[in-house]
Order: sequence, then structure tokens, then C-alpha cells
Amino acid sequence: ADFNPLHFDLPFAESQGIGRPIVHGQLKRAWLVQLLTDWIGEEGWLKKFSCQFRGMDYPINMKSISEPAEDKVTHWCKGKVVNKSVENGEYLVECEIWVEDETGKPTTPGTATVVLPSRAG
Repeated sequence: ADFNPLHFDLPFAESQGIGRPIVHGQLKRAWLVQLLTDWIGEEGWLKKFSCQFRGMDYPINMKSISEPAEDKVTHWCKGKVVNKSVENGEYLVECEIWVEDETGKPTTPGTATVVLPSRAG
């Protein structure tokens, strides 16, 4: 577990020049894994996965510790297929994946290889 106050303590985040708490990197990693596993379903499996934390994401807009803003921040998890191949009888699909912040900027790029069942059965 990571109990770094950057993830939950507004005064601490402000004192570090960040302005407000940030989303935990492991949560963003989990979002990307869920994106992939939801897509491949029960018949597919995640063979390889990696991501990099290149930007900060914020869970909510906050005016101050006593005045969290009513609006929530939206994040998007997206991906695209970049290659398909068959190796050793496995149907492999290589993907680029990423988390986007509320402005549409990618903050957590990654790559993955999934194994899917053959369309022929």
C-alpha cells in the first residue's frame, strides 16, 4: 500500500506545488488492465502489459480542503490495435493503451499483448 499524502491530503499537495491530490498510479494501471480484460472477455487472456506514469490526473476539482467543487473530473481509458499475429498457435493482438485527463491529454501511455481465441473456433 502507498499512503503518500499526495493522494489524499490537500494541504500537503498544495505545499508540494501540485495544487490538489492526484490519482494513484496503481489505480490508473488497474483502469487500463480492466479496459483490456473487459474487451478480451473470458476467452482471452492478457499476456503482456506495461504502462508509464507521465502526467498527473486529479480525482476531483477542489477549491480548498473545506470546499470541494461539485464537479467531478472525468478520465478516459482508450486503446487501439496496432498489430495482429499468430505465434506458436496463439492469436496475438498488440495494443497501444492510455489514460487521458480531463483535457484529453494522454497521461498514462502503455502497451499490451493479448491472446484471443481463433474466430474459426
